[in-house]
Amino acid sequence: MTKKIIRLTESDLTNLVRRVLKEQNQLSGQEVFELQTALNDYFKMKKVGVNGKLFQVPVDSQWGPTTVNALKKFQTLEKINPDGIPGPDTYTALHKLGLDQDIIDKAVAWISKLF
Repeated sequence: MTKKIIRLTESDLTNLVRRVLKEQNQLSGQEVFELQTALNDYFKMKKVGVNGKLFQVPVDSQWGPTTVNALKKFQTLEKINPDGIPGPDTYTALHKLGLDQDIIDKAVAWISKLF
């Protein structure tokens, strides 16, 4: 039996993440915690604020509208399609800002386990 190698494109991965987010009512866990923490670090580093206050997302390990909106803000500022999906471009940008590659690998593995 020959194994077939399947290579996912960025578009495939983005569509996969969209399906996961649509099918899951609420996602939670260490990967969400790490993403929220990285976003807050970014907003602090870049001094991103709203109405004179530093823009922050609650670090509660829960995926929800607040995290999605923070992710969209990050994506917009980094000139990434602001779709609120933590896809490859988003993780690459976070990695460049200091997010550990191990976290990126865990997040991709986490997304894969949902199917």
